[in-house]
Amino acid sequence: PAAVIYDKGACCVPTQAWSQAAGRACSTPDIIASHESQTAAQATCEADAACLSIGDWDCDGEGTWDTCRSATGDGDGGFGHCLYVKP
Repeated sequence: PAAVIYDKGACCVPTQAWSQAAGRACSTPDIIASHESQTAAQATCEADAACLSIGDWDCDGEGTWDTCRSATGDGDGGFGHCLYVKP
């Protein structure tokens, strides 16, 4: 089961969880923009109907995160990327 994430703005209201697709990456033509944190990428993606996922190039929760037009991405060729699909 997906983890429940609670919206900090409203007491006790669960929000949908982003699902991780390990071994998937946002292909260059599908990248909307790059961000310095997961929080920034997630907030931007949530506000953009064209954004379907965010990508973490090293799957380590650090560094550059991309907002992405694809919910499936491409295979990462074994480079350890992760795609997080918007709920």
